[in-house]
Amino acid sequence: MSRVADSTIKGFLYQFNLTLKQILKSDNDTDIQVEGIIEDIDVLEKDKVTAIQCKYHEAQEAYSLSLIYKPVLQMLKTYVQLYKDNPESDIMFILYAYFPALQEGRIKLTVPDLNQILNTENIDYICNYVTYIKEVQDATILERISKRTKTPEDKALIKQYFNDNELAIKCDLEDFINNHFTFEIGKPFIGLENDVKELLVEAGFSTDDVKDLFYPNAIQKIAEVSIIRNDEERFINRQRIIEELKETKATAITRWTKELEDYKDFLKAKRKQLSYNLNTNYRKRCFVIQASELDDFEDEIVMFIKDFTTKYCCKVKLHIPPIFCIQDYDYDKTNQLISRLFAKGIRVESGYKGCTFFKEAFIHEPEKKINEGWMEYTAKICYGMPEIYEVLNQNRPDDFFVVANYMPDEISPEDVNLELINIKTFSDLKYLLKLSEVI
Repeated sequence: MSRVADSTIKGFLYQFNLTLKQILKSDNDTDIQVEGIIEDIDVLEKDKVTAIQCKYHEAQEAYSLSLIYKPVLQMLKTYVQLYKDNPESDIMFILYAYFPALQEGRIKLTVPDLNQILNTENIDYICNYVTYIKEVQDATILERISKRTKTPEDKALIKQYFNDNELAIKCDLEDFINNHFTFEIGKPFIGLENDVKELLVEAGFSTDDVKDLFYPNAIQKIAEVSIIRNDEERFINRQRIIEELKETKATAITRWTKELEDYKDFLKAKRKQLSYNLNTNYRKRCFVIQASELDDFEDEIVMFIKDFTTKYCCKVKLHIPPIFCIQDYDYDKTNQLISRLFAKGIRVESGYKGCTFFKEAFIHEPEKKINEGWMEYTAKICYGMPEIYEVLNQNRPDDFFVVANYMPDEISPEDVNLELINIKTFSDLKYLLKLSEVI
């Protein structure tokens, strides 16, 4: 993973932690919108709105005012628009940012600071934000500002106009800075994470369970809510998240939780949770795997299937062949995989006879010769297609292992043990499934 990508993911996790902190320290009837309409976190208390923008600058060695030009301008733009439409609005903007060089606490900006920000030379900041905060009288410039897509010439002329003219500001900067804006320097990542864990303990969860179960699941819950498109469905409150966490029994292993400091502990906890069912002989198991989500998939998949079937489909009398559904494969890739498995001595059933899929062929149980320790096949191989989803819904496995970003909508999770395992490496997957003893 590149440094930029890693920093971006940690920035999101920092925001998720701050969102959780806001939720857990609020009243049960306070609604909080994740990825709010106004800012990253919108807190709604009766007629008051607190809009929080979160910034995480772990790699920034020094602080300067220019680093917060954009978020301050964004908030000023929103402030002007809100008060134009509703002068009685009661809103507080909070810029919550972490800078390694600054101590936790509040920094008081001044009106001269705001004027310096408004006089930025950044052409995009001028065109996207300052144009909405300062009064413009020139009809030609107003026409260029109103364009959805501005040409380089448009932007240059707009910037020149703002540089050449002293323009009135549409709002009272003194009122904004004193009554509607706070700049708060946040804690380091671990400090904020610890705050969330302490709040979960205060909510009634045990300290040990918070670390390995409820905290990672809380992070995953916020991540799930954050990507919902419908604005109204991104609201959550303290009571709801606590009730939902109380219902969780398994540690979330996802693209988000694997970036947390305690990921190895999460793996150990998840392995322990999976252990009981894995140790049970007669269980119907199905893997739904997204090939594009696993590193080195083509190099690793054959040995993974071999290792799993060797361990969990070796007792002819007691074991049932597992199903491996490669979600983003097709007919040709599936056949290539079957050929590679056969070359490793693994016989499988795909349900295809010639080029046609037969449901009855796929679901039939393998012939067994108990005395000889022989089984007709030890795995079923398929790919994501409607006929397979129909078969899985009609002949539900006991365990669904979803090694993917999501569970296909076509598959019903009803009356199954659903294990969502969104990880990147086969080594982690093998550890979870007790095929390896080393993380």
